[in-house]
Amino acid sequence: MSLSLYAFYHLSFSWSSRYKKQLTDEDAARVKLWRNDLAHNRTLAWGDVDLDPERLKGLFELYFEQNADKSRQRKEKYEEYSLAFAMSQMFSPKQKELFKGLGIYRCTKFYAQA
Repeated sequence: MSLSLYAFYHLSFSWSSRYKKQLTDEDAARVKLWRNDLAHNRTLAWGDVDLDPERLKGLFELYFEQNADKSRQRKEKYEEYSLAFAMSQMFSPKQKELFKGLGIYRCTKFYAQA
């Protein structure tokens, strides 16, 4: 089923390509049939179970979007931590406050009271 969805969305992974080569002729034909059924919104039959193609595609897209969003958030956090680490290696805590705009405000406030 997964291979059919990957083929429908033109997704290719190294593991899925290797797995696809190991399929029997019967299983490869089933993957191709299911892919065509997905493309034409026909019900997918698996034994005595019928699967709705719209629901399968919707769930797959939802999962893929959530997975992409988590990856993006992970990348943003990594970049944020990398910047913080790099700044900690180069600048003192007071200098980092200046870059963040905190020190300027406190300094201005101090001199305004004097």
